[in-house]
Amino acid sequence: MILSLSILFILLLLEIPIGISLLFATLGSALWVYNLPLEFILYRMFTSLYSYPLTAILLFLLGGELLVNSNYPQKLAEISSYLGSKIGLRLGGITVLMAFFLSGLTGAAAAEAGALASVFFPVLTQKGYSRNFSASLIAAASTLGPIIPPSIPLIIYGVVAQVSITELFKLSLLPGVLTAFCLLMYVHFYEKKNNLASFSSLQKPFLAAIQETITYLLIPFAIIFILLYGIVTVTEGSFLFSLLGLYFFKKDKKKKKITDILIKSAINTTQILFIIATASAFSYLLTIDQNLLNLLSLSWINTSKIYFLLTINFILLLVGSFLETVAAIYLTVPTLLPLALALNLDPLSLGIIIVYNLVLGMLTPPFGIALFVTSTSTRVNLKDMYIYSLPFISIGLIVLTLICISIF
Repeated sequence: MILSLSILFILLLLEIPIGISLLFATLGSALWVYNLPLEFILYRMFTSLYSYPLTAILLFLLGGELLVNSNYPQKLAEISSYLGSKIGLRLGGITVLMAFFLSGLTGAAAAEAGALASVFFPVLTQKGYSRNFSASLIAAASTLGPIIPPSIPLIIYGVVAQVSITELFKLSLLPGVLTAFCLLMYVHFYEKKNNLASFSSLQKPFLAAIQETITYLLIPFAIIFILLYGIVTVTEGSFLFSLLGLYFFKKDKKKKKITDILIKSAINTTQILFIIATASAFSYLLTIDQNLLNLLSLSWINTSKIYFLLTINFILLLVGSFLETVAAIYLTVPTLLPLALALNLDPLSLGIIIVYNLVLGMLTPPFGIALFVTSTSTRVNLKDMYIYSLPFISIGLIVLTLICISIF
């Protein structure tokens, strides 16, 4: 265990990609400590991918890429501006509203951060919002993607924990809506405090606005709702979602080459599957280490739910701040799930807590992935974003506390 974790920590400090780091950490312990044959490690890696629901990851990523590379984000921004201006939102609030709508269509923070940065960052800075605040707002809003269904981290948790992904999607709706609402409240307070002018959206005829809303908003979300109500499975829903993405992509007259989209989706899917395979093998080595299991059992198994939740929230938030979410799920769930079941905690609720923690870690300095992605997209210095991200982290901690309280 010590050798595996040491190799992994050193490689991560050297900024080696997480999948490669996990592979070398696994091989190091398997060959030198446990004397396991290389074929067995490869077997563990490949069998971890033999899961039908994992197909949904490919199709959701493909549909999201098709939507993001069409005129869909721009149209969604216009709808968000129209609806937001009608209820008194300023530009920052409209950015959060756009993120909320987009979150149900990307399922991943990186894709959402890129779309938000390309559409809203130039407008925010032109309207008097500071570059640091604008970038931090986009980073925080992008974390709605992995919370609100269809969420790729929730799909992966469902596969690892062998629980209903549809039920996970249903449970994630309320935390996602609550987080978006709290973000809107804070952004409204910030705008009012800094005397930022109200945003005037493009004036459109009412019937034209309704037609665009139905086409670009209600139809995509209809797929999400039929998925939540069990009319289709997660994989079938992801197929419909990819077809919808293809429809909007073909509708865009200035579209990119579809071969570029397919290649990018294939690369993104391969990266996720490689992380799943290596993390699964690494997790297996940790679970066969009885010293680790005994240590965890002695620490938590005879304690209260409150102590257990406080402990795992701290650990998961720390892990999420420097580990990729997919890898973190595969490394933590096999250990935490048996302990939670021993304390009579619902595995579905545990999934929401784990994913929310890890997503919040993406926004936590100094290694938050959402901060890195947004910093690169907006060319804002990463260190300058740290102080502006603290209020958004506080909002996440408040919502996380409410999630934990709801379990009792």
